[in-house]
Amino acid sequence: MTNEGSINQRIMYSDNQGSTWTYIVDGQNAPTAIVAISGTRFLGHDEGGVKNILEKTTDDSSISSSYTLYDTDDDGFFQWLRLDSSNNIFGGTWTSTANERATIIGSWDSGATWHIVETMATGATHRGYTHASEFDSDGYIYISENILGGTDLGFKSKLSDGRRSIRGISRDGTGADTYKTASLSGTFIVEYIARIDRVNTVLGALYLRDTTTERVNVVFWNDALIKYHNGTDWISTGITYTADTSYEFKYIVNLTAKTWDLWVDGVEKATDIPFRVDGNTANRLYALAGTAQQGTVDLQDIRVREYSATEPSASVGSETTNYVSDQPTIQSIAANSLAFTSLSAFTETATKNSGEIKYILSNDDGSTWYYYNSGWTTSDETYSQSNTASIVNTNISTFPTGDGEFLWKAFLNSNGTQLVQLDNISVAGAPLAATIGTPTALSFTSIRWNFTDNSNDETGFKIYNNSNVLITSDATQNLSYIDETGLSENTQYIRYIKEYNSYGSSASSATTSLYTLADTPTNFSATAGDYSITLSVDSFTNASADSSGYYFSRSDSNSGWITSNSWENTSLSCGTSYTYTVKYRNGDATQTSTASLTQSTNSCGGAGMPIAVFNPPAPAAPSASNLSGGFGVVINNNENITNNRTVILKFFAGSNVKRMAISEDPNFKYASQEPYQETKKWTLSKDNGKKTVYVKFFTEYGIASKVVLDEIVLGSISANQSEQLIKAQIVSLQEQLIKLLNQLLKLLQEQLQ
Repeated sequence: MTNEGSINQRIMYSDNQGSTWTYIVDGQNAPTAIVAISGTRFLGHDEGGVKNILEKTTDDSSISSSYTLYDTDDDGFFQWLRLDSSNNIFGGTWTSTANERATIIGSWDSGATWHIVETMATGATHRGYTHASEFDSDGYIYISENILGGTDLGFKSKLSDGRRSIRGISRDGTGADTYKTASLSGTFIVEYIARIDRVNTVLGALYLRDTTTERVNVVFWNDALIKYHNGTDWISTGITYTADTSYEFKYIVNLTAKTWDLWVDGVEKATDIPFRVDGNTANRLYALAGTAQQGTVDLQDIRVREYSATEPSASVGSETTNYVSDQPTIQSIAANSLAFTSLSAFTETATKNSGEIKYILSNDDGSTWYYYNSGWTTSDETYSQSNTASIVNTNISTFPTGDGEFLWKAFLNSNGTQLVQLDNISVAGAPLAATIGTPTALSFTSIRWNFTDNSNDETGFKIYNNSNVLITSDATQNLSYIDETGLSENTQYIRYIKEYNSYGSSASSATTSLYTLADTPTNFSATAGDYSITLSVDSFTNASADSSGYYFSRSDSNSGWITSNSWENTSLSCGTSYTYTVKYRNGDATQTSTASLTQSTNSCGGAGMPIAVFNPPAPAAPSASNLSGGFGVVINNNENITNNRTVILKFFAGSNVKRMAISEDPNFKYASQEPYQETKKWTLSKDNGKKTVYVKFFTEYGIASKVVLDEIVLGSISANQSEQLIKAQIVSLQEQLIKLLNQLLKLLQEQLQ
């Protein structure tokens, strides 16, 4: 045989079912002389990879020649190949011998799966091969090969697991019989699928033929119609066929009555059709797979089977619905898990019909599952370790929070006849805690408490103070803030929030705090001096709390933030007008708007500046708390350590001291003058460690004293630091004692003189 087309095809054989291969024909022209192949062999076809493989086995080791099938164009249809007496491979028909019995199997996926192609009959003497001449135990008889004619025809066939398919290729328009069954009798059924590649006069069909070669019954494709012969004429089935479209045919043939029935695509087209000729000698079914013009006919999945006395038919009768009984599951998914802190109810809506539904629960997005067994216990995720909805509901309030991500899984238990259907699961509990936000001071009597609602099942929200007393509530869902009114000016309020519903309250949010605003300054007034102006304003609530204070200023001088409601601006010029403003600041450092006034110093007169302008500040006289006298500052009554940033400063200065400046910077950076007072509350800078407070004093004319200081440690200190502080205090006391003794000695000397 020769290869078709220009494809370079290769034929090869294998001794090991396709593991390794040896080429026996290479190139486009065959036959080519090869070594003899005996026993069991496989033959493969290669167009860049093995696609179709067939095997032929024999039960007679004396057989010296090998026969197989070869698919020349990879369409699943096979032609015969065999070795001739000179061990040349060629195509042709196969005449089986009396002592040969062979089974041929084929693979269409390079040996991954195998199918029975044909089983030879023992002792067959006719050309071709056949099965037994009677219907087998399953009621089937198969078409066998017997090439009968055709001057320029190509015939291919395949048989896969008992179903024959035939392809007829006509090059000159001549049709021919190609395949036939063994002898038939009685009533039988023929079923097949037909397809052609063009619309023309087609001779392709399956038909009965008698010994005179007359066709007893036949289906004809003509003028785009599918027709059949009724013994007298050609009758249309009413079906217009199209190219490359498959049609299903079914014949019921009664050789005794000499009639047949025709079905196309499941529709009965004619019954009791008389044979075209007498048909007394009709005993075989033939396949005609050729065309009256050039073309190809496929007759696929041909089956010939015995006719049952009563053919199976479809009818409407009683219906039984069966259900699975292996307890299938349904569950909520992690993407829809329920965040929770506590649960109060678990209810189902279901149809059970005496079946049952049981549940297991998870609190960590499905990583671990639990059922109730005298307490919540880890489940093996089976029906035996699960609970009914009633048991779950009774004990849901004790279900552990875990990661707070709730899922359920249901087992639907049916005996196979019961519909068990889960429609809905309802899980209820106290809402999730809200997230507290940053509050907003609305006025000196109201605050807006902002928060994020984290639940979708709350009834409302409740606001509590830091003593856990309910302050206010709002029974509205999906809020983002609650306003609290009726508060006091510049007062700090501490609050937290809870969400609530009919099942209870959520956990508490974190606490937050805020001062109400300070009111706008009132009764701003000024008192003039020759070289100074003293300003005053109404005091406001908690003016010394946290960042609260007063701020007096003019264009080039200010008081800084102070806790006194008065401030003297000194070193002014006599007879000069000055404009001042004042504002408050609450404990959170939120400032008010300003009040303003204009005030002039007293007129200059003409006597010149008083001599007191040039006098320095006078030191303090000795006292019980300042033994040696002089300028000084003491922090917390000389304590060494404090854990509170707020301390009490005590000052020592003479009678002409009117102002002072305080700072933790030795250069008094950002410090401003303020009225002198004997004690003052002072807030130390942040971060633990040694703190130094510097102070200097001023007369009303701005003459400054020397700088004095005191030290204290904020937070805990090491033993070494404590020892150093004690030593420093001892040295300071020694210096004070020596100074005091010198003063006493001087006083005694003056008295003796």
